[in-house]
Amino acid sequence: MNKRDFLFSAAAAGAAIPAFAGDAAAAGAMPAADKLGFFNVKDFGAKGDGKTPDSRAIQKAIDAAEEKGGVVWFPQGTYRCHDLKLKPFVKLRGEPIWGYCGTTNTPVLLLDDLDAECIVDASYAMNAHITGLHFFGDRKNKPTKRPVHGIMHDPKKWSKGCETITIENCKFHYMQGHGVYLNKIFVFIIRGCLFGENGGCGVKFFGWDGYVIDNIFAGNHEHGFGSFKTGASIMFTHNRVEWNKQYGVYIGEQGDYWTITGNQFDHNWGAGIGVSGSENISITGNSFRRNGRDAASCPEGENTCHIALCDASGVSVVGNNFMAKKSDGGVGQFTPRYGIVMKGSKYCNVAQNNFYRGYMLETFKDLGGNKENMLRDNTGRPFNF
Repeated sequence: MNKRDFLFSAAAAGAAIPAFAGDAAAAGAMPAADKLGFFNVKDFGAKGDGKTPDSRAIQKAIDAAEEKGGVVWFPQGTYRCHDLKLKPFVKLRGEPIWGYCGTTNTPVLLLDDLDAECIVDASYAMNAHITGLHFFGDRKNKPTKRPVHGIMHDPKKWSKGCETITIENCKFHYMQGHGVYLNKIFVFIIRGCLFGENGGCGVKFFGWDGYVIDNIFAGNHEHGFGSFKTGASIMFTHNRVEWNKQYGVYIGEQGDYWTITGNQFDHNWGAGIGVSGSENISITGNSFRRNGRDAASCPEGENTCHIALCDASGVSVVGNNFMAKKSDGGVGQFTPRYGIVMKGSKYCNVAQNNFYRGYMLETFKDLGGNKENMLRDNTGRPFNF
């Protein structure tokens, strides 16, 4: 059994409706520290038994926390809910005890309405924090009227300030839409989370100033992490990005000013990183392995690669490592065919990368329209099988 089969068969075996031990301490205990400002959802009528609809009770706790300022506390349990309206300066908190696969003791927010937009709506929740919760959609992937997201930020217009929404130590699993969908966002922090097997992207966003650190993006049906319209001023650091059905990271439509450093990109169907129509991006010190498993839905198509630069300008690719390989257990084809594919790109600098056994055919594939690029001091050879 390969890694991906193990991951999701283990999750499927115990996670159709997550359930957890319900001893008295776990069921209602708040942190032993200062309890002032903590609003226990069970004090507002939430059951957390995996059977009772809890949206109304949880919303009461959120509204109380907005009025007095504080933290909405989720004891261990499974809370059936949807379309919760998060408020400014409110923190949703559970204790993060989740793992890469299977069920955990983290409090679960279980989607209970396939006609909803999301589990938590943070559209107007400036300076809100969400930590230590497991967002769980529908493992059977039943059809929905619209994509249902784990956390959604989708206001009608831009805020006059910085939203500064922080999401940390959470798990997003089997959402029919995106794990996190951020539209018109200005300043967001995503740290220490797992985005696995969501129907869209792990995270999809349109906005500026994102800090994305120490996360896992695994097996999402679109990109692991993707921007649309404009995605700018992003620091993407120390993340594991694997087995996503399109790109690991996608930077599209007028994105700029990204720093992508110290990440691992493994076994994505498209390129590990895909850049389209964006500029001034630094890709440094990352490891790329066996990307381009099946890029039919990506612009590079049969020209599978680790990095795809299409209509990109001013991109620096420096000091990275690349490896071609088969899938887990030595099955399937060696991928990718090329290290880097370029089309219509200009003023890009690709230097001092190690392509030893990093591709099957050529280090670079020129698809035309490129100019004023500098490719130098790279070393490597095709994979010798």
